[in-house]
Amino acid sequence: MMFRNCFFDTKKSKIYLWEQINGENLYTTIDWVPYVFIRSNSGDITTISGDPVVKKTFNSYYEYYEFNDRNGQIIFENKVRPEIQFLVDRYYNIQDTDIIPPKLKSIYLDIEVFIDDPSNINGWKPENADCPIVLISCYDDSKNKTTVFGLKPYNGKYSKENFINYIQCSDEGNLLITFLNYIHKTQPDVISGWNISQYDIPYIINRVINLFGDKSNLYDKLSPIGIVRFWSREGIYNIDIAGVSILDYMEIYKWYSPHKLMSYSLDFVAKYEIDKGKLDYSQYNDLQQLSVENWDMFVTYNIIDALRVYQLEDKLGYIKQIQTLSLLTCVPMKFYQTLTTLLEGLLLKYLRRKKMCAPHLYGGSQEGYEGAFVKEPLRGLYDWVCDLDIVSSYPTAIITLNMSIETYIGKIVNISESEMIEYTMKQSFPPFTMMVGYEAIKFEDDKLKKFNKALKNRLICISPSGACFRTKPPGVIASVERELFWRRVETKDNMKNLKSKLPSLRGDNFNKTQEKVYRLNNLQNAYKTMLNSMYGATAVPYSRWYNKNISEAVTSCARNTIKMGVNYVNEILNNPNDKLLKTLEEIRKEL
Repeated sequence: MMFRNCFFDTKKSKIYLWEQINGENLYTTIDWVPYVFIRSNSGDITTISGDPVVKKTFNSYYEYYEFNDRNGQIIFENKVRPEIQFLVDRYYNIQDTDIIPPKLKSIYLDIEVFIDDPSNINGWKPENADCPIVLISCYDDSKNKTTVFGLKPYNGKYSKENFINYIQCSDEGNLLITFLNYIHKTQPDVISGWNISQYDIPYIINRVINLFGDKSNLYDKLSPIGIVRFWSREGIYNIDIAGVSILDYMEIYKWYSPHKLMSYSLDFVAKYEIDKGKLDYSQYNDLQQLSVENWDMFVTYNIIDALRVYQLEDKLGYIKQIQTLSLLTCVPMKFYQTLTTLLEGLLLKYLRRKKMCAPHLYGGSQEGYEGAFVKEPLRGLYDWVCDLDIVSSYPTAIITLNMSIETYIGKIVNISESEMIEYTMKQSFPPFTMMVGYEAIKFEDDKLKKFNKALKNRLICISPSGACFRTKPPGVIASVERELFWRRVETKDNMKNLKSKLPSLRGDNFNKTQEKVYRLNNLQNAYKTMLNSMYGATAVPYSRWYNKNISEAVTSCARNTIKMGVNYVNEILNNPNDKLLKTLEEIRKEL
């Protein structure tokens, strides 16, 4: 049992849930209101600091919102996105390895617009949508079939193929209505395409408004339940279609691809990734001339554009990675770029399993701090170059120092990082001042002796930046990082083990094992993403785990690890012993 999509209606206090159970797609509506936690001695749930709390429920979202607004800092797990809180509660007991991603139905969309008035130079822009839509192609990956809506007859290259369903429409209004009815009936889980979030879909919506009036709700048919929210802010469009995840493949490619390309046009990326570009129409001046003089080629061009985006996903599998990340964190797929939101779900799921609630979200303002260390390269040509790599540097620092907002004690000030490391290694500090919140506390005499004793007894960890952490009990952030690290190691080992068996398998056994290898690979990638993103949860004020001193502690550990590592390696290689020289000689002979 796992979700495909989830939508919360704040007006009706209702959850709309699309999920898959035993391979069957189901749709459910559930009356539900988000909740918070308040202090109570009789509570069987605790805060991350161990204080008992009870759940405070409400009759409507408005009542919940008002309570959050009135009660400030006395409540816990406030301002969680309702969908995330609901999904965590429903699925937190499902173990990661038992998650079977539901089969998603995806539509890959592409539109063509005709500039009928050359003087209207901005008519093709989505905010104006003055030019008519003359073609829409929709590739359905569940049927391996493209449905095309066009204004003229099509007798081109694919006109007699079974994988093309061409629907000629009498006029543009009929084309849009027919297309919207098709989407509403098809009910895809995902609509994707190239730049569709900032062009194709905004253009379709604004064109419907232009043709049918401001009060027309025809574009609501994009949603299986007829709820579409559409707004723009500072020139950026935001589209929320209940029951459908809008996943723009251009944005996905920029987010996930390790390559930095000189162009992110569909033609360039498709040629780079799958060695297939868009249809060449260079014998014509532009698409407008092509549409007028060779409608059949124009339709074929549109069909191929939608197909190319599917072919990119078929090779790269980025939407499947997004789905795995979504299921792991209990966060809808549309938030795949918002790492703090993904971490919110992941951490909330961990807390549910431990019978704890999330801390209060305070907010605040962004503050700067010293970041990473980049060693200045030594110019020249060298025979031997050593590459020093630190495995999971930030996660390792978090785990080692038991970093979390509830284990954080305070920050020692006015001591340099090199001195901080020296005093920590000696387990003896001279008198110092620690900032605890906004209060400066001096450590001297008996207070200093107790501090140094706690340090010797390993009750305190200290980062090079001076941030101090309790070593017990295990911190939430550190514990989740540790779990993610070892789960990733275990998942990769299982994946490699299954992969080694593939050559000896045949038929159905081969297909099932290959599918499991693919699923485990997506899972270990999801672990990696979350593992490396946890530091970010402490660095931004719109996260409930925000603490700038923790972020600074993480970067200070990484910075000094690199510096000390460089010195260590240089010392060894500049003064090699006989054993090292012998090893280097053996390597040279092998080369």
